[in-house]
Amino acid sequence: MSGTRRLVFAMVPILLASLVMHFGQVKVRQIQNRPALRVLGLSPRQQTIIFIAVSLSGSAPLLMAGLFWMPS
Repeated sequence: MSGTRRLVFAMVPILLASLVMHFGQVKVRQIQNRPALRVLGLSPRQQTIIFIAVSLSGSAPLLMAGLFWMPS
């Protein structure tokens, strides 16, 4: 397995773990009746959408490179 593929297969669990951690943090704040953290004055739903979009857009090039790039 090439180095790029290893990097991709290492990044996928990291991405999934960060998503689980984010949703876990949101759920714990709901259970504790604490307000969600606000970043740039956005609503919690907008923050979640931006977090997922940035995570996916950051990992997509790595995934594509690992699956389709073959060194000569």
